[in-house]
Amino acid sequence: MKTPNFTVEGIDFKTFSPFILHNDLETESKNIRLEFSNWEWLEAEYSDSDTNDYYLNGYGMEGLVKAVRIIAGLPPEPESIEYDSEDDTCNIHFSDLDDARQTAELASAMITTYKKLLQAIQVARDNDLEDG
Repeated sequence: MKTPNFTVEGIDFKTFSPFILHNDLETESKNIRLEFSNWEWLEAEYSDSDTNDYYLNGYGMEGLVKAVRIIAGLPPEPESIEYDSEDDTCNIHFSDLDDARQTAELASAMITTYKKLLQAIQVARDNDLEDG
């Protein structure tokens, strides 16, 4: 499993790119937050690719993250995860750093590999997760 490399501000921009991991364990929220909001990267990466009309917004990305957890044999919505996405941002809060790292690694591999993206889209649809 990859190890996050947090800045002094507690943000890892690189390890799970294009996802961002925020270490908020020492803040009031006391959690780890996985974020996806890099829509410019997504458009540049997949503008010419067929994503089977899957709506790639914050809620759609949340559904894909749940799907990669299912593919990996993990429960998509355990009590240790709070989903808090919006139209333009996918935010997922974790109470456990290892769970956050594992999910971030799965999500990063999925969004950067077209075949894995298509697989996650199918699993999201099969499990009614398309809107988060």
